[in-house]
Amino acid sequence: MKTPRSKLLEFAFFPEIDKRLEDIAILAEPEPWDYSDTLLKRFSILQNYLERTFEKLTEEENIAYTASREHVCFNTGLLTRNREDIFLFFQTNKHPAATSPYFFMNAQKESDVLINRYFSGNLPYPADYFQQPELLICNPHLPLTIDYDHIIDENTNRFPEPLRGNRYALRNLLKGAIEYTMKLVRNNYRTAVPQYFNGHIQLLLPLYLTDPHGPADLALVLYREEGGYVARTCLTMRMAYQNARIIVRPDAESWLKP
Repeated sequence: MKTPRSKLLEFAFFPEIDKRLEDIAILAEPEPWDYSDTLLKRFSILQNYLERTFEKLTEEENIAYTASREHVCFNTGLLTRNREDIFLFFQTNKHPAATSPYFFMNAQKESDVLINRYFSGNLPYPADYFQQPELLICNPHLPLTIDYDHIIDENTNRFPEPLRGNRYALRNLLKGAIEYTMKLVRNNYRTAVPQYFNGHIQLLLPLYLTDPHGPADLALVLYREEGGYVARTCLTMRMAYQNARIIVRPDAESWLKP
């Protein structure tokens, strides 16, 4: 089945998109935009980041148009090395066979002439994920309910292969790993990393199933509900990093790495 295009790619045509993503990555502060085991640079983390950011800005009605609507820009939330905001700049797509209303021109920093020519005094703000800051930090005093059946039955293929065969043993191992992780959270609140997914802020916790001193095997997702937290699913490291990077780049010391 054909994967539907993202809202950003429906909105605008990006010529040679891999090259355009590379240009944006070069303009921005250096950070990993591909996974460590990726041989060919495709900037998949950056593309996901821009697509999800555009969706959030659309919900916020935080896309800037000129009066004629011939030119459009949005704030990527990324910064240059000199801490200037980076915007994506578009103009109407005039190709007779166009399937997208706009055409991506280039990435512009806030001091560039072109962005100021069309949007002086009307530069949009970055996406806002901080209206409920209490959701960004895990409160270890709140109760945590674990849906073990759903986590195991719906995510079996995400667990390390040697652990998949014995469901009973996996449940006990998962229970112990969660207890260990909650001790880490009580010792350092930054253990919990916020993510943005399907319009909601959730928290990611590391699950050390094979080695408590090695890399985390999975990320447990905490949903904030009335009276506490509920965990119903877990993510691979790739999935977790993509969702977390939408809000902010995880610290270099974080357990969550691309």
